[in-house]
Amino acid sequence: MQYDENKRKISDDFNWDDYSKEHYIPQAKEQMERREMFLLKETYIENGEIIEKDNVHFNSINICKDVLKYKPKSVFECGCGAGYHLQNIKHLFPKTIIAGCDLLRSQVKDAGKFLKVKKSITDNILVLDFLDDNSVNEILHTFFREKFDYVFTNAVVMHLNFENAVKFIENMIKLNPDILRINEGQASQQNWDEIYQESGLFDKYDKTDDMFVYKIK
Repeated sequence: MQYDENKRKISDDFNWDDYSKEHYIPQAKEQMERREMFLLKETYIENGEIIEKDNVHFNSINICKDVLKYKPKSVFECGCGAGYHLQNIKHLFPKTIIAGCDLLRSQVKDAGKFLKVKKSITDNILVLDFLDDNSVNEILHTFFREKFDYVFTNAVVMHLNFENAVKFIENMIKLNPDILRINEGQASQQNWDEIYQESGLFDKYDKTDDMFVYKIK
């Protein structure tokens, strides 16, 4: 990783062209060898609580707990990879509208196939560069929406350079969500306070009791 004199990251952590083959799928294989699951199968909701029956990462459960708590009618994941978070949401909340986007077709096609993500999920994933100025308009136009109620990202911004990190969050905000989850490793080498200030996050959103979740003012 490289940084400027202000300790801002000036390069992304990965060469995204080979990310699926060289990083994402091998890491997924390692997790599965440790019996860590990606997809919910036996987990269910009872008496207003999520009853956990699958060994998935706690980030996946926390996202689903948000959906249970805030009851969004529509959910969008920015940088959704294979789409397994979206499938998990659909598993527990079948009436919730889900969609997402990712930079790489290989993430949606190859990684999605490896993780056995349903076609009904991957069909709702756009392959585009979320950092492009027109990406938000393309997303809203494609899914015939003016906004998404709940927008989230998981372990994406932490790998971007400072400029791209700011732009990524700016575009998340432009999707007009009521609830925003930025699930990122706060211990990663990012100047998070400066990124959030530069993106205008705190101009429109307040912090909640969850350090990764922001609610519209």
